[in-house]
Amino acid sequence: MSYDYLVIAVGNRLAYDKIEGFAEHGHTVSDFYYGNKLRHFLAHEYKGGPVAIGSARFHQGDGTKDIKLYGGHAFPTAEAACEGPPVETMLSMATWLGQHGKGGPDKVTVFTPASLIAEDAGEKVVGKLLEIAGGMGFNYVNEAKDITRITKDGIELASGKNIEAELKLVFPDWVPHDFMKGLPISDNEGFVVTDVTMRNPKYPNVFAAGDAAAITVPKLGGIGHAQSEIVAKQIAKDLG
Repeated sequence: MSYDYLVIAVGNRLAYDKIEGFAEHGHTVSDFYYGNKLRHFLAHEYKGGPVAIGSARFHQGDGTKDIKLYGGHAFPTAEAACEGPPVETMLSMATWLGQHGKGGPDKVTVFTPASLIAEDAGEKVVGKLLEIAGGMGFNYVNEAKDITRITKDGIELASGKNIEAELKLVFPDWVPHDFMKGLPISDNEGFVVTDVTMRNPKYPNVFAAGDAAAITVPKLGGIGHAQSEIVAKQIAKDLG
């Protein structure tokens, strides 16, 4: 197959298979299948026990090591791919517990592999969120490092801490598709290396947008949308 330009926008794979015990004991809300599975569990099996919600560690890759931001700052690293969903899920879960007479925020523990959940939002914003959430009764565990295993009784974390939970709602590592690994345009994890114009530095007619791009951190739909506009404008500029 020949091309004048190649735009890679194939997304990532949610690596639930890397979490030991997820298939037997875990839940999530990342698609309709899992959402329906959770709905059935809450309606027919949940007994009102503790709830744990959080993310596995994200393996970012080295594709941004040569990118410098304004002011010469190095490109940031992230220990979780996207932590809006855990925050949204913890709030939704607490509301559901209250509406169904099964408790409230004090039954929910949210955890993060990083030192600060949703760290891309900034310390000031997250600090206020944690202050409000703590006042409501939510439990918070940071520096979990990763999910080691999910069991019937809870979640074992790489930090050595265990969280007791009847309901385990988790979000996995976001990994490149296998066919992206080992390519000359990809980094050591399989994300496509680009500059800030979404162009591969070695192959200038190759672009990437969205989660497949190494520069997309955190992995957000809005970022991918903006990147697609950058790609379109770059190609239009090339073509005059």
